[in-house]
Amino acid sequence: MLSLVVRTIFHFRNLLLPVVFGVSVAGAVIVGALMVGDSVRGSLRHMALDRIGDYDRMLIAPRWFEPSMFDRSQFKGDVEEVLFLPQATALREQWNGSDRAIFRANDMALLGTEPSFWKHGKGQAIKQPKDEEIILNESLARALQAKIGDPLTLRVPAQSVVPAESALGKREQDTFVLPRWKVIDILPDESLARFSIRSDQRPVMNAFVDKKYLQQAIEVGSKINAILAKRDPSAPPQSDLLSRLQPSLNDLGLSLERVTKTFPNDDGERVYDYTHLTTDQMLLPDHLADRVMKEVSELKPV
Repeated sequence: MLSLVVRTIFHFRNLLLPVVFGVSVAGAVIVGALMVGDSVRGSLRHMALDRIGDYDRMLIAPRWFEPSMFDRSQFKGDVEEVLFLPQATALREQWNGSDRAIFRANDMALLGTEPSFWKHGKGQAIKQPKDEEIILNESLARALQAKIGDPLTLRVPAQSVVPAESALGKREQDTFVLPRWKVIDILPDESLARFSIRSDQRPVMNAFVDKKYLQQAIEVGSKINAILAKRDPSAPPQSDLLSRLQPSLNDLGLSLERVTKTFPNDDGERVYDYTHLTTDQMLLPDHLADRVMKEVSELKPV
């Protein structure tokens, strides 16, 4: 039987050899593609983790909130309060005699930080910005062709819970213009200098300014919109940010008001008596509406 198989293979060798070679090449291509795919995934993972330094927990909110919403005493680890503005733009003007050149960066992020922000990265800014001073990373400096000492103009969208194009939107001011911020340092594109929550390979353009001064410049008081945290290794694994949040109705943009009206006679009989929940957004978000309906489902009118 074995000899018959061998003779058959030998007889049809001209047909079988191309098939064997084809299968071998296809197998090599598939194995190579899998190896390259693993390599790309590994590179993207390394890049994404490098961008956030040692921070392992983040809260980035779509609205401003008071830092007191987070109970620091119940979280074991380091907590950093940050202003994270991923839709800012920067502009630099350059004059050569009467010729004017404008360099603009639109896809950049402006971060308001404190010196402690850098301790969870591989390196930290040697100079710390104050007042109208700004630090750039290399990608942003390259886009603006900026160097230390150059003045920049920053534009920061005013956060609005109702879109400006809506009939209900406010149009008084949709952008804060911050002129003549001086570049005091340019950081290499590594670790927290390219902080981002993206996982793609596009260059990250970041600028860093003093948190408190930026809060004043964009008129948000003491509010922030991001919290970065590094959990202490000795803390329980289930320790997280969300369980330490204690938001008020104001933090959620909600207002709860009791509305009553009585007849103008001595018996004080009520015309109506109800509780009114309103939001500063155009519509009440679905998750909040579902939660409210769940809480009031067992209530009965009186």
